[in-house]
Amino acid sequence: MRKQLLLLAGMLLAASAGFAQVISDFESDANGFADNGWGSGFTSVSRVADPSGNSSGVLQLSFAGGGSGVKGAIQKDNVEVNDAQAFTFWVWLPTGTPDSLDLKLWAQDDQNWSWNEKLYTTTGIPRDKWYPISFFMEQQFLNTGGSFNHHGNKLGKMGIEVANWNVSDKNWAGNIYIDNLSLVGVEPSVFADFEEGTDGYADNGWGTGLGSVTKVADPSGNSAGVLAVNYKSNDKGVIQVDNIVSKGNNLLVYWIWLPADTPDSIQFGLWAQDDSHWSWTEQLVYAYQIKKEVWFPIYYDLAAQKAKDANFDHENAKLGKTGVQIANWDESDKSWNGTFYFDNVGFAGIETGDKFVVADFEAIAGGAQNFIMASWSTVGTTIKRVNDPSDRSEGVLEIGTDFSKVTSDKKVYVAREGLSIYSIEAQKTATAISIDVWVPADAPLGGQIGFVVTGDAVGWSWNETPFLINDTTIVRGKWSTMKIDLTALVDSAVFDTTKNGNFGFQFRYGDDVNWVGAIYYDNLTLYDIPKPVGAVVSPAIQGSVQVSTAPGSAFEYVRLDWVDNTLGTETYNVYVSESPIADINDPAVQNIARGIPHGSQVWAHRPWSTNGDTKSLYYAVTAFDGSAETEVTSESKFGPVEIETSKTLKVTYDTTFAAKFSLDGLDDEFVDYKEYQLTPESANGGQSAGWTPESIDISYKVTFVIDKEYLYISADVTDDDLVRAPQTTQAWQGDALEFYFGFYDVNGLKELHGKSSPKTAGDWRIGFTSRATTALDGGDDAVVPGLEAAVFEKFSGDGYIIEGRIELAKFAPAEGGIEVKPGMVMPLRIDGNDMDPSFGDDARTLMAQFGGWDYFSQNEIISLDEHWKRPATFGLIEVVGEGGVGVDDVATSPTRFDLMQNYPNPFNPATRIMFSLARTSDVSLKIYDVTGREVTSFVKTGVAAGNHVYEFNGNGLTSGVYFARIEAGSFSKTIKMMLLK
Repeated sequence: MRKQLLLLAGMLLAASAGFAQVISDFESDANGFADNGWGSGFTSVSRVADPSGNSSGVLQLSFAGGGSGVKGAIQKDNVEVNDAQAFTFWVWLPTGTPDSLDLKLWAQDDQNWSWNEKLYTTTGIPRDKWYPISFFMEQQFLNTGGSFNHHGNKLGKMGIEVANWNVSDKNWAGNIYIDNLSLVGVEPSVFADFEEGTDGYADNGWGTGLGSVTKVADPSGNSAGVLAVNYKSNDKGVIQVDNIVSKGNNLLVYWIWLPADTPDSIQFGLWAQDDSHWSWTEQLVYAYQIKKEVWFPIYYDLAAQKAKDANFDHENAKLGKTGVQIANWDESDKSWNGTFYFDNVGFAGIETGDKFVVADFEAIAGGAQNFIMASWSTVGTTIKRVNDPSDRSEGVLEIGTDFSKVTSDKKVYVAREGLSIYSIEAQKTATAISIDVWVPADAPLGGQIGFVVTGDAVGWSWNETPFLINDTTIVRGKWSTMKIDLTALVDSAVFDTTKNGNFGFQFRYGDDVNWVGAIYYDNLTLYDIPKPVGAVVSPAIQGSVQVSTAPGSAFEYVRLDWVDNTLGTETYNVYVSESPIADINDPAVQNIARGIPHGSQVWAHRPWSTNGDTKSLYYAVTAFDGSAETEVTSESKFGPVEIETSKTLKVTYDTTFAAKFSLDGLDDEFVDYKEYQLTPESANGGQSAGWTPESIDISYKVTFVIDKEYLYISADVTDDDLVRAPQTTQAWQGDALEFYFGFYDVNGLKELHGKSSPKTAGDWRIGFTSRATTALDGGDDAVVPGLEAAVFEKFSGDGYIIEGRIELAKFAPAEGGIEVKPGMVMPLRIDGNDMDPSFGDDARTLMAQFGGWDYFSQNEIISLDEHWKRPATFGLIEVVGEGGVGVDDVATSPTRFDLMQNYPNPFNPATRIMFSLARTSDVSLKIYDVTGREVTSFVKTGVAAGNHVYEFNGNGLTSGVYFARIEAGSFSKTIKMMLLK
């Protein structure tokens, strides 16, 4: 039914459109209200002190009569009302204000400019206290047949007119005070919808006027059930419900349907008793005021009753009883009978609860308001702050998408990370969170946007609530609101309120959709906590030089500590320089961390240099409030500090290497470059106790070579318990060696790449699994364009060999590309993920790292905000060497059964024997001496298709010729080997 849709619209749209309950509070100025010149009644309209002393400011209307028919009016233009049912002004009439003075609320919508008004008089309004007067927009919408259309989200004009038409003393002059223009019904809540029954409503027996009170079908045919009240005599009849929670709600609403022949004089007395003093209050509505044969809202203002009778206490807890009294005292024909219908009884109260709009994208300087697009977004193209396509507000967040970019797993994910839902000032937790979304009218139906809660606060679990793009839940071509309950997560201990959470939105379609376009987000809102107050300033910082305690290395780093601002939504930026910092815009000052969320209060910096020199460094920390960054102060700086830098890892630049490279599982072409071989420097996880860089549980040796076109990788991974089954885990869970590369030169960068830097900026996360697959961003198996690689399981079963080359042009930044030259320095982090299935592991239990901070987060309590997403925290690898003349690479990947020549050959005492299988096979590999005597034999069933390496050790054997023979199904082959001691 129409009223149900309006209630839903109120909940979905207005509830989180960025407005708190009060849209004009006059605390600092007149909030856009002014004398509109429609009469000479006002001598001034100004902000003054609150006569009650309860607020900082109110609007004073100074009225001077001086004759009959004097009037004055205030006006405000372009007021966003966002489908609210009504707006309310609170008015204060001083003692001496005459009765019968007109107070007329008026409004024009911004589409049809239809004029409508609601008249109050000062008669009946108490003096010297704040009292609410309301303009019921929903009633005007229905009464005018939609001509007055506030559902377009704006009123073109609205205000109050004061006139003395009926005042006996036409010369009266005095002040009227106005405060807290509020949206009413922004968050309607229904406690009786009659879909299943009468929801506790019944004839209370206070008269004989009712024949029955039952649940029946909706006369409009739009809902499952309504309450039918049969009126049958000239006596009164009363329906009642008990124990309704009213705390925090001021306006009670009944939706009513009257038959066309309902007599105009029938009374509907909306009444209530609080459950403390049982004070009775009632408000009459007559049938002539109600449009017939449509669902129409009638309101009972509990706050107005409270202002008149202090004993009426609905604010603390409950209404003991409430209902409707029906009577026809004034009707000449007392014999009329018929049925009235009621539905969706609830509150559309002024007190809608606190709201905190975390991000509204109004300020151009605020940009994306710390929203970040995930690197694994397959269809995301852009994320930026733009003008609102609907003109509802100044700015919104635009997410550009191209669903034709990929053929499967079409999705884009953006998130506001590191957000606290706990209010320090109010000492309470938000009960819900929402965001507005605009999906264009040309977007296909059938997709969905998942509202995701993840991050530290939920232990990195993925909690997703889907919202369907079906023109009901998410309506194309207009703003819709996605809102989720946080109370359930907190109460069930899923969400730890002492930690920050990530709140994200995953927009996806099926594989058959190739739509290209943009969607928009606005007004990320937390409910039932207030907007934080207070200034944002650069924090006072303390610094110290620390020495790592990681088992694989010892290096120095600078630790910075500070105390956050109390605002709660600010973020922090860290800068470094080799000279004192006075201005962060100085070219010598480099930003090394941006967007550190409130609650972190610590950062660590590991500086690097070519030779590991000692440097003297200066640091500064600033704050960002979503619009502007604070200035550096003497308290927000630290330094100079002397620190021994870490020596950059090296990668050899050799343009002749392409001719040597082969995807054969043998690292002979890398032997001359192992001077710069890399090993892990730390480990963390549940099984990290006792780990060393030589641990057989997980360790690795990695050698890099680079030329102008490719980065070449050779990695030997030791892992004593491999995952061989088909994929059940993602790459980050194990077993896999993951490389975090920055394919650009950090030399001279004014700002190191920040959190979740995209692939288009040259930041990649590439994984190689023990199952001979590749992966991106720690996720599922995936083909990585521009990567040629082969993974060979060691036939001994204790690890795997990785060889590959990366085509730099396909991984370089979209702007500027990459120019390889000696001296360039690139970010690098390596995670050796380990899962031991033989011990019952179903996820990673150990991780060996180079260039990561996981060990320090776990063991030294320096939890850098999502450091694995921040290239600025990675290690650095530097290009060395002068190169040569490159030639084309002719290497190919093995695609058949084969047994390759061992390497090295001759050998002493160990060598590697590589073979490839076109399909899963039983394998027999035997070694013979020159007489044909079998030296050793390895037999294995069900060896998976792919490339494999067997390490043969000739200890105990004499020098001479040996033969290796393989049999795999019908395939067999023999090679000759030479052992020289």
